[in-house]
Amino acid sequence: MLKDYRKKLDRIDTEIVKLLKKREDVIKKVGRYKKKIGLKICDPKREKELIKDKLKMAGRLNKKFVESIFRLILKESKRKQKEAE
Repeated sequence: MLKDYRKKLDRIDTEIVKLLKKREDVIKKVGRYKKKIGLKICDPKREKELIKDKLKMAGRLNKKFVESIFRLILKESKRKQKEAE
């Protein structure tokens, strides 16, 4: 029983990592585009909207947990955009 649950969790974790990789690929493109047209990497309004939207989607999940995850994702996204060339 526990072994089955852990297998399911492992599959979910694998999907999460795959999605993060896909997101990073897009983020690099966003960073290159922003540099090309002269936009700043940081867009506080967009970040606020993204967090607000994700918190609405969170449902029964702990809101602070969801916000923390997305703040980390945004931090890494900004770092990757700065690196993008």
